[in-house]
Amino acid sequence: MHRAAHNITGDALSHPTRPSQKRAAQTITADAFSHPTRPTQNRVVHNITADAFSHPTRPSQNRATHNITGDAFSHPMPAGRRPTYCCGVAVKWVQAVIDLPADRFDAAAEFWRAASGTHFGDIHPDHDEFVHLEPPTGAMHLELQRIDSVRPGAHLDLLVEDIGAEAERAVALGAKLIAHPGHAVLESPGGVRFCLVPYSGESEKAPTLESPVPHAIDQLCIDVAAVDFGREVAFWTELTGWPIRPHGVDEFKEFETLVRPDGMPIRLLVQRLGPDDDGPPRAHLDLSCGPNVAAVVDAHVELGASVVDRRDRWTVMADPAGMRYCITRSPVD
Repeated sequence: MHRAAHNITGDALSHPTRPSQKRAAQTITADAFSHPTRPTQNRVVHNITADAFSHPTRPSQNRATHNITGDAFSHPMPAGRRPTYCCGVAVKWVQAVIDLPADRFDAAAEFWRAASGTHFGDIHPDHDEFVHLEPPTGAMHLELQRIDSVRPGAHLDLLVEDIGAEAERAVALGAKLIAHPGHAVLESPGGVRFCLVPYSGESEKAPTLESPVPHAIDQLCIDVAAVDFGREVAFWTELTGWPIRPHGVDEFKEFETLVRPDGMPIRLLVQRLGPDDDGPPRAHLDLSCGPNVAAVVDAHVELGASVVDRRDRWTVMADPAGMRYCITRSPVD
């Protein structure tokens, strides 16, 4: 997989509620994400400081703040068959949230709408900073957020049925609870923020993108310092119940891929950062497109992205807001 450089500061995570649920919107300072509520739902506002994420009680969503620095992303090629799943938090759905500075939001939002083959969903009347990227069919797994920070980024939402119980379990596994305003904002052992939010029945994966070639926005890479890599891998494996995919290639020893269940829209990859990367723990988006990296790169450049770095197995890109992400040779599931 690959590596992205994104710094996210001075913001918060919040989550919108699904049509039939109440969600609490939280204002987060110093590294946080936020989610809007759906048009027909009520939202309770919570203020969170000290580098916390805030999320409205979105039936099955949450958000985490990640700072990404350094130059490029690195990505191993997925390999092997899917092992049997073990116990873990009942993760029902996974979403990636793209956080964009307000002064660059419109151009970047239009880029991601076009790049993801989605349309803009309903805007909550009281929280127009959130924009849903709704696929033509299937459940949403990408969302945009307008932030006050000058640095764009991405974060992870895990949708679960019992926020309290799963938050307790996450803490027992080594996470730190940052806030619990209807959803749970936590920090992994390696310092990566994420959220547990209410699940509301999401189950149908959106179709693969077909233009210009088959590809998908389908992975979040968690980047942590070498000293934290082992416990970070163990944490995410136990938290999600997703086993590690054997790769057996020394070239990719800095990566561990977690095997997602069939039908889950987002894969998880944990990356050990190199000794020259002194940036904070963070996360970035990856796109899979098999052997068609060049075609997807050209399509994204035409939409307004720019090439940051070309590697053998992936290309590091920057969207119109400067958020880095990677287009990889990973196969499209």
